[in-house]
Amino acid sequence: MGKMKIFRIKFLNCLLVIVTLLVYQGYALQREKEVQAFNKKNREEKRAWEKESIRLSGGLRKAMYSDGEYEGEGKGFGGPISVKVVISNDEIQSVKIIAAKDETPEYVEMMDSLTEEIIAGQSTDVDVISGATFSSKGVLEAVNNALSKAGKK
Repeated sequence: MGKMKIFRIKFLNCLLVIVTLLVYQGYALQREKEVQAFNKKNREEKRAWEKESIRLSGGLRKAMYSDGEYEGEGKGFGGPISVKVVISNDEIQSVKIIAAKDETPEYVEMMDSLTEEIIAGQSTDVDVISGATFSSKGVLEAVNNALSKAGKK
């Protein structure tokens, strides 16, 4: 009976540790979503303030980019990543990954949220994706490369 009691105690301890880890993981994921939502809201508010500032100044801000489609390349985890950036009315309208043949497909899928943040913030000054850091940096490098081609001469 003594061995069975020890087994139950160890089993309950293991179960308690597992439950604690699961609760913590759920909390951490929820917290990460809250932080991302907060950051997105801040970027949107900043963009709204910038647009209002431009409107109030009579649109005196000099355009940064020429309208058009521009391609850029960056170095990701598995190799080169190519993107196409569409600029219209001095704004980033879309960012599309057009080639990343040596990247892990799951990482490439994760880049959708990164490109959405670039468009929402109208900037490549965004957080990289945890777990896909090198791929994220490759996409940001590619977008910066394309934007440098779109810059006013």
